[in-house]
Parts: sequence; C-alpha cells; structure tokens
Amino acid sequence: MTEFLNAFPTSRGQPVWLTIGNFDGLHLGHQALISKLRSEAAEAKAQAVAITFYPHPRIFFGIEQEPYNLMTREEKNRMFEQMGLDQVVTLPFTKSLASTAAEDFLSELISHFDLQGMVIGPDFALGKDREGTIPAIQAFMRRFEVRVLRESPVMMGTRVISSEAIRDALGNGKPELATAMLGRPYAMNGRVQDGKKLGRKLGLPTANLAIEPGKYVPKYGVYASKTHLVGVSYPSVSSIGVRPTVEETTIPNVETIILDFDDNIYNEQISVELIHYIRPEIKFENISDLMNRIVEDKAEARRILQNGS
Repeated sequence: MTEFLNAFPTSRGQPVWLTIGNFDGLHLGHQALISKLRSEAAEAKAQAVAITFYPHPRIFFGIEQEPYNLMTREEKNRMFEQMGLDQVVTLPFTKSLASTAAEDFLSELISHFDLQGMVIGPDFALGKDREGTIPAIQAFMRRFEVRVLRESPVMMGTRVISSEAIRDALGNGKPELATAMLGRPYAMNGRVQDGKKLGRKLGLPTANLAIEPGKYVPKYGVYASKTHLVGVSYPSVSSIGVRPTVEETTIPNVETIILDFDDNIYNEQISVELIHYIRPEIKFENISDLMNRIVEDKAEARRILQNGS
C-alpha cells in the first residue's frame, strides 16, 4: 500500500530510491521512468518514492491558467498506487519552495531520506531559476555516494511524449493521439449530477458530470466514449461544452448518453473515456433539431465503437 505525505517524512526510515517531477498525466514517459525507479529500488531492497508538487509550478508562476492539469491530485494518487510506489510526497509549491536554491533542496533530500539513488527525467531541473541541472545534481549527490540516473525520453515517431503534447492533442480534438501517449484514454471522472432532466423528458436521458476544478478540458464537442460504472464499461456518446442550445452556461460540463442503458445513476461515480471526436459543439435553432442530431450522434458513436474508426 502506498503511503501519501504532504511534507517530507519526519524520519529517514528505510533505504530509498526516488524520483522528482510534476508527473502531470502520468503518460508513457512517466511510466517508463517509474518502472525504472521500481526496478532499481527492488534490486537495492529499497523503497520506491516519488516527490511531486501542488499546485503545478506553471500555474503558480502564472505561465499557464486553470484548467491545466491532465489529472487531479486524487486521480494521480490512485495511479501512483496502481504503479506500486511505496511512498508519494506531494510538496506544496509555495514562494518559499520556488526560491529555494538547488543545493539546499538536495540537502533536504539527504536529511529526510536514507537516499541510495535517484531516477530523473531527461530535461529535469530543480531549485531557484532551475539551477539544479542534471550534471549539477549528479555532482552534488556524488559526495554522498548517491547514484543519479537520467531516463531517456519516450518517443512517438519524431516527437517526445510530454504532457504538453497531450494537451495539444486534446485541445485539437485528437483523443486517439492523446490515448497513444497516455497509454490509456483521457477520462473525465466524477459523480453524476442531478441536472434539469430535459434529456429524460425527451426520451434521451443523460448523465451530467461536473468537470473537476483545474482539470484540463478537451476541445468542446461530441465524442464517442466509454463510460465506466461500478467496474463495467458501457459504450456511450458524450458532449463536452457549455450547452448553448439549452442554457449557454459559462462553466463546461460533460453530458453522456450511455447506449442501450436506462438505469437511474444519479450520484453514482463514473469515468467517461474519450475515444473519438465526432463533431464540434453547435447551437441549434431549436430543441427538435438538437434531438435529431443527438440521434445521429448516437448512431455514429455506436459505429465508431463497434468498428474502431
């Protein structure tokens, strides 16, 4: 079982191999790095530990705006646990931490962990002004006989798999490309909200899902999707956007129609995986036109999910 901490551990404890990063999305590059970490830790009979940060430094510095994260903290922690890490330390990213010199931060690692080794990403740097480059980290840790391994990037064709590349794919309506880089479909998770029930009155009941605060919102539009409910996967069609025909909200949400399914699932926890982008969000002249198009969307989603394209 993974231990989750919001600060450095109070005692050094067992020998440790660790990695550090934002790990936004935990994509195939991150997965390769963590697999290497676990392998080195197992060989050394040490614990595998990840250190990450919240909020994302790019949000903290105002470089990016919310919603930005590919995963919420809860989603990330669940996946960290599935990946078999022994401990995850989520440090609050504050002004104080941002201004900490690289050697001071590395000294903190030495004081809080019985550190045997580190596995870090190809472009990793830490500390104030990112002065803690990989060569600088290796030189510092050599004084304490701590091994520092640089993991090579994971490529897709000529492009490095990265969180930014995944956001770019999702923002351009290319969920298949995001899936290939993540190693799994991009999913919107949450509890089904009690909405206006307009769809149910019209014979097309929808599951309305509020998007978690800070979670990256893909391109507005209609998607062929798969909805997971109580461990079962169902074919579905999902709309992401602000519902311009019905009410034109300012906050985007996810509306999902589970195909061949009519159970009441209000307040149930679901996961909606985006498989294929069908069309952009449209403001229809009337509800009748909207409902006719939804029937077409359902048929198109069914065809895509059955045929794989």
